[in-house]
Amino acid sequence: MIVDILIISLNSGITDIIFASGKIYTYQIIVSSLTGISVVAGFFTVKMGFGSESLLYCYILFSFITFLIRPFILLHEINFRIYTLIKDSYIPVFLVSILTTPVFLLPQYVNAWGAVTIAMLWYLATVWIVGFNKNERASILCKIKDYL
Repeated sequence: MIVDILIISLNSGITDIIFASGKIYTYQIIVSSLTGISVVAGFFTVKMGFGSESLLYCYILFSFITFLIRPFILLHEINFRIYTLIKDSYIPVFLVSILTTPVFLLPQYVNAWGAVTIAMLWYLATVWIVGFNKNERASILCKIKDYL
């Protein structure tokens, strides 16, 4: 379920952009059709004798297909550049995910509180350095200064 939600969340902004443009017809037809097909595919996987976990695999597969199709809908409907989306959104998320994955090995070497503390500090540092661009870091620092 977490993998499915993470895939869906990567494209959550695309839905907002499409809805704000008012060109939702094609988007809704395609995304709703894929969601409906995923339910049918899940039904048939269970009907064919696969375990109940096959439902989740079907949903993850169709979430990934939808993840791949949404940018092209965005390109078609409002002429949004996919390269910009990949460069400014997907690559930083992918890099942060890859760089924070080793943190899952920490519980083997330190106690729970130490693992949580190290993981949070590592995650914050990774997001700050890799996830945010220069303008985002400056904006956050400005807001922190205003708050203090």
